[in-house]
Amino acid sequence: MARGLLLLSFLFLGCAHPPKTAPGSPAKTSTTGAAKPARTVAQTAAGKGAELIETALSQSPLFLEKQKIGKLPFAQRMGYQLEAKDTTFKGCVLYLPGLGDSIRNHDFYFGALNRAGYRVLMFDYLGQGGSDGDMAKTRIVAGGDPFVTERDFEIDQQAKFVWKRYSETPDPVYGRDCSKSPIRVIGWSTGGLAAYRMASEKWAQAVILIAPGLAPNPCAGEIAGPSIPRCLLKSLQVDQIITLRTLTSNRYPDGKDPHFDPIKPNSPFMVKEFATNLLSTAYRQAPGWKVDPAIKGLVFLGGEHDTYVDAVKSQTLLKKNARHFELIRYSEGYHELHNEVPAIADDLTAKTIAFLDRN
Repeated sequence: MARGLLLLSFLFLGCAHPPKTAPGSPAKTSTTGAAKPARTVAQTAAGKGAELIETALSQSPLFLEKQKIGKLPFAQRMGYQLEAKDTTFKGCVLYLPGLGDSIRNHDFYFGALNRAGYRVLMFDYLGQGGSDGDMAKTRIVAGGDPFVTERDFEIDQQAKFVWKRYSETPDPVYGRDCSKSPIRVIGWSTGGLAAYRMASEKWAQAVILIAPGLAPNPCAGEIAGPSIPRCLLKSLQVDQIITLRTLTSNRYPDGKDPHFDPIKPNSPFMVKEFATNLLSTAYRQAPGWKVDPAIKGLVFLGGEHDTYVDAVKSQTLLKKNARHFELIRYSEGYHELHNEVPAIADDLTAKTIAFLDRN
């Protein structure tokens, strides 16, 4: 793996290639060709500048704004999706997205949490979704990094900012806040690795990790394969490595595709510095992160169809450093398990809610 990391680091940091089209995938970066219903701005959140957007799928009140974090020069999209009106309010949960992800792409999952009484806090990483800047500057761990010097570029620092910003102030609809809520974090893929770090540092009191990036595959998505040289050759032939068809087996035959925003960036080669940091952190630092038994955890892993992370290696690491975490594996699942076919996504959602209710 050390040799693979060295080779990947050389490629990510030293190579560029002309855009081509992935076989069988659209040249554009959109995740779906389905028409999207219009969103309308209804009002402004008092004291926060966040606009209320009526979501088309879950109908939960969604407040979004763009705000600079700490010393970062770019504004990031952030906000919260409110719990359902007629449910018992159970507190907040913070969602950390994946690489190329957007907080607007998980409406079914968030909506189910809202109906169960949970408020979802969220933000887009730099250069993703509705955020400004460049994802290449984002880090899991920035210490010793030659490209960035501010810890504000680290995902966990951004997450702490968002939690503080939205957990302590009453919302403008129900007048509730999350000041007494346990700090619960859900992380998918890249966000799962960041959430695992926050659990090891005892900031998060409970975490849910969905296909976490504890053991990311250097060759993933449209260039997946066991041979690094071969996948690097394939990377010269495509320009979209992260695609919807490699993220989930769900083709949404009912037309209800939750992916509102396009995949951006759609290739790790577009954010070489971050991709290198992700691999380095996962394989050189994360193995030393142990989680205290007082921190509760639930982990969902996919099967062999998940080309983005190695579920077996992830399970091995968790059994060593967080053996008290509950592990659930879906053998037919791809990477974006919470947007998978109903048999998987519905079960994952039900188990998510049950875990949150217990913690």
